[in-house]
Order: sequence, then structure tokens, then C-alpha cells
Amino acid sequence: RKINIIIRLEKPNPIEELIAKRQATKLHTETREIIDEKWGKRRVFERKSLEPSNLAKVHISLFTQANYSHLLSTIIEDEYDRSNLEVVKTTPCRALRAKFITPLQHAIKLIQPPPSHKLVYQYSKPPSKGIFIGYTLNELEELLDPYHIPLEAPIHGLIVGATGTGKTSIACQLAEQANEKFNILILDWTGQFSNAYPEHTISIEELNLNIFNFPKHVAKELLIDYYYTTFKSTPTPIAYHILTTIIDTTENLTFTKLSKILDIIKTQLTQKDYKSACNAIKRRIEPIIGTPLDCQGKPNLPINGFNIVNLSELPTDPAKILAAYILLSAIYNYAVQSQEKLNLLIIVDEAHRLLPKQQIVIQAEHITPPENTLIKMYREARKHGIGIISITNTTPHPELWMNSTLKIITRIDEDKLRTKIAQDLG
Repeated sequence: RKINIIIRLEKPNPIEELIAKRQATKLHTETREIIDEKWGKRRVFERKSLEPSNLAKVHISLFTQANYSHLLSTIIEDEYDRSNLEVVKTTPCRALRAKFITPLQHAIKLIQPPPSHKLVYQYSKPPSKGIFIGYTLNELEELLDPYHIPLEAPIHGLIVGATGTGKTSIACQLAEQANEKFNILILDWTGQFSNAYPEHTISIEELNLNIFNFPKHVAKELLIDYYYTTFKSTPTPIAYHILTTIIDTTENLTFTKLSKILDIIKTQLTQKDYKSACNAIKRRIEPIIGTPLDCQGKPNLPINGFNIVNLSELPTDPAKILAAYILLSAIYNYAVQSQEKLNLLIIVDEAHRLLPKQQIVIQAEHITPPENTLIKMYREARKHGIGIISITNTTPHPELWMNSTLKIITRIDEDKLRTKIAQDLG
């Protein structure tokens, strides 16, 4: 049966150190018999030194599908107190947990080999067909078996882990191998992918990402989604009325033209609320004016071959967010209208930036936001032959997690995130 053992070390707090030191006689005393000329055979006690600076707090968790509590007991040497052994029944596994304080050199003996960020878990029967992503390793870091992800069609997935743990490298390997079967599109937030594959990189200007080329209702939804994600709010009814009226009545609209129309409206109206609404809209669109998103015409969709869109060319995060929304929506609308399977795998770097940072309570005087663009793609794009793999270093959105077939988890430093993902994985 499958048995997973997780051992974590941390430094005890001063109170725990003091308690451990007081218990040193009990925990670290050996009894042996000697022959004394005067008293004959007798028992003596030997105390081992216990330096508080050399202590480690050990957390052991054992996950198994059977009741193997004796296994956890054998990991902990007889000299330790097992009274805090906790058995947590879960489905379909049992989680057995224990914690104790011990000298660091004793704790290290529990983990063979010692922890290393290079150590990769072994798989008993790694898949032999699919997309090759690397090899399993043994304790000496020697190559064992090739490991494949069985992908026959574009799927949704997540790559989650702390900064510097190899998420980009995994995504690059995945993209290279998947390109033999699928079209690949990478939304590159930081420029790392563009530096790795300059021959596949497309500039933002080449794509002509014009939000006002969409049907009117789609353009409105994208702008409100951009408003909500970037500025943690939605327009007031007055601002929404002004913005939607301009979109409905103006042809060949651009962000520069929108800003000029708002200036004209301010001079025509005397009501203070309307002037404030015009100023609020201008502040929201200011990061977009003068960028490659301030354009006219029809977007060019990079849906064939291997393409990387370098979002880092844009000067601000709001501009990057809106560019990603326009591109994802344009691809989705094209797939819906053409009714063809695109066979496209989209990799979204820093995907958490395309989602609201927190659940925002919308006041009664504000417009309710539409469904987030990335979440909508996760829910509806797969039936059109579009798969999305998001790269993030924070807690994945529940919708993304629930709709992901592939989950790749690297090292996670944040305790809350590690616990949350462990719970979600069962």
C-alpha cells in the first residue's frame, strides 16, 4: 500500500526549549549496570548533554490507506514520549501525526536522505507515454525513469510554487514538448519566456489589441472586469452610464478619443456628480493611453504554432492586465464564432494578477462586476479545444483549482498556502 511520510523541522520557541531542558533527565538518561567492589551489582544513570541551542522541534505526519500507526511509532525512538501521537481519520486515508523536541543530530537521523530542494519524489510506475517533462531521481540524484504527462488534448492546469522553485523551467519544458501536438501561446508577464525563446516572441504592437473592435456588450464587460481587478472597485451608475453611452454611440473609438470626449462632457455639464464620474473614468484609462492598446482595427490572433506574447513591453500592470483580457477574449470569441477546435494550449504567467486580489463587497451604488475573464476561460474554453495552464505563487482561485486536470506543485514556503493545498489534495 502507498505510504507517504512527511517530516518537518523547526526551531522550538524559548518556552519549549526550557521545558525540554527540564525534561533532559527523563528523555536523555541511560541506565546501565556496573559491578562495584563495595556495593556489588548496582545500577547507575548517565545523563547526556542537552544544549537548547541545538534543539529541533520535529513534526512527523504519516499518510496511509491502512491503520499503520505502529510504523510511526517505529520512526520515533523508544526514548521519546509517544503520548502526543494523534490519529486523524480521513477519507480514504489516515493521517498519523506526532511532534516532539530532540537534539538536532537525532532529528536528522530520522530523514534519509537529509532534505534537499533537488530531491524529486520517485514514482513507482511513471507513465511511459505523453509529454516528456524530465526524469525521476533516486537519493543520489541519479536519473531513473523518464516521466511523461499523458496529454492527448489541451487541458486546464496549474503550476504552483514559491519564487525560484523552477515553475518557469517546468513550463518551458512542457511548452516545448507539447508543441509537437498542440499550438502553444504563452502570456509572458516578466519577459523570462521571451528571453528564452526570442525567435517565438511577438510584440504587443503586432497583435493590434483593440478592445473596441469587440461587440459593444463584450467591450463593456471587459472594461468593467479590468476596472474591478485593477482598482478593486466597479464604476458608479453615473460613470457606467457615461462610459457605456460613449461606447454605444461612437465609431472607431480609441482610449485617446475616449479621453477627449470625457473632457468635452465635463465642459458641457454642470452637475458635480457627472464631472466627478468623468474624472474617475479618465484616471482609470490613463495607464492605457498612448500604449499599443490605444489602437484601431482588428486584433491579430497568434493561435497557430509556438508564440510568446511579451506583456513586459507594456509600462504598467493595468495595461498588462487589460492586454491579457483582450487577447484571451478575442481567442475565445473566435473559437465560438468559427466553431472549430483550436487545439491550443495557453500558458499564463503570473496568473494571480489577472484575478481580483480579494473578494470585494460591491456597494449598492456600484455596478455588479461580470465574470472574470480568466475564470470564464477555465469554465468554458476546453470544449473549444483550448487549454490553459496558469503559473502562480499564491493560493489558486477555487474555480481554477476545481477545473484543472493537471496540477504541478513545487516547493511552497508559506505555511497557510501549503496547508490549503495539502487539504485540497486530500
